[in-house]
Amino acid sequence: IVPKETILATNTSSIDLNEMGSVLKRPERLVGMHFFNPAPVMALVEVVQSTETDSEVADMVFSLAEQWGKNPVHVRSSPGFIVNRAARPFYSEALAILKEGGTDAATCDAIMRECGGFRMGPFELMDLIGLDVNYAVTCQIWESYQRHPRFAPSVLQKELVDSGRLGRKSGQGFFEYGVDVEMQAPKNAPESPAPASIILEGPEKLPQSLLKLIEGGSLKTKSNSGNGIIRLPAGAAVMISNGKSSTERSLDLEENVISLDLCLDYFQSPRIALAPASQCSANALQEAVGLFQSLGKLVSVLKDIPGMVLTRTVAMLSNEASLLVQEEVSDAAGVNLAMRKGVNYPQGPLEWAEQWGLFSVVETLDNLRKFYGERYQVSSWLQQKAKHN
Repeated sequence: IVPKETILATNTSSIDLNEMGSVLKRPERLVGMHFFNPAPVMALVEVVQSTETDSEVADMVFSLAEQWGKNPVHVRSSPGFIVNRAARPFYSEALAILKEGGTDAATCDAIMRECGGFRMGPFELMDLIGLDVNYAVTCQIWESYQRHPRFAPSVLQKELVDSGRLGRKSGQGFFEYGVDVEMQAPKNAPESPAPASIILEGPEKLPQSLLKLIEGGSLKTKSNSGNGIIRLPAGAAVMISNGKSSTERSLDLEENVISLDLCLDYFQSPRIALAPASQCSANALQEAVGLFQSLGKLVSVLKDIPGMVLTRTVAMLSNEASLLVQEEVSDAAGVNLAMRKGVNYPQGPLEWAEQWGLFSVVETLDNLRKFYGERYQVSSWLQQKAKHN
């Protein structure tokens, strides 16, 4: 039907190019050219190759996308390509957090936006996409990967879809929509007095942005050796989450722990999230809340679940990104670029893992796996990278 030199470029977001190519006389001329909505605005193009695609064909399409001002990445054909697969934890972790009662949808969204730098939170984004569409993509990828638990669809989302609550297009989803409907606001902790002083135990083990925040405040601060703990006058230890619940860490360390959720930049973030152990006193929690309020932050107090909100989400985003590299779907630079340009992530997942510390990512995933199971199994690629770093 077409000349032999013709290139067949498909914009499919999900169909296996190997399957498409199997019915062609010249499968080496088939390539994926997956744009993102809205195509005139979004910079990413996934250039997808089947096992038969001629590398010269893929390179030609890659160069064409560059000439159009796009940011192309090379991808091996596999379910979800890069973006639709690597983004699954952004939704699935939020749904798991909501199911466990870790916090409400509006507060979770606020933490993801304000602490994580994402343009939209997972629940408002699912409502925008359409819960039926998002659920269908999740199911498709879950089936494509032999129903691996890390891709398992959420019962909560299915119930909403089955009831016709599809998000903005139906007027109801995780949130209510309408002319006179006010959007649900995140829950902020009430004002609490700041502690008179704090002790930084091992300040060199705390993130630089957190140290900058504390040093810029007016609190009396003392430093000594330790493992990266903010010690409050009531004796409680404020510690950055490592994937364990605060209660479990309290039992391990035999002291009162309040976990601090991950932040892209503690100094710049307008919000901080805390999770006190079950045995934490009201006075100790008030001191922790007051500490960060005195530093100009809104504070969200979460139920004590492993990994909090951003910690477990970024750990899983990093893990899925590492699996894409491990399976040679793309390289690390391609995965990072795809997530920045395709879904506007503030950083590529593997860039964020490097900033956080690969050892900390692996430790977090290991602790989550011990509590929840196989869903949080860390990739061998990430384990090896952590050892070398």
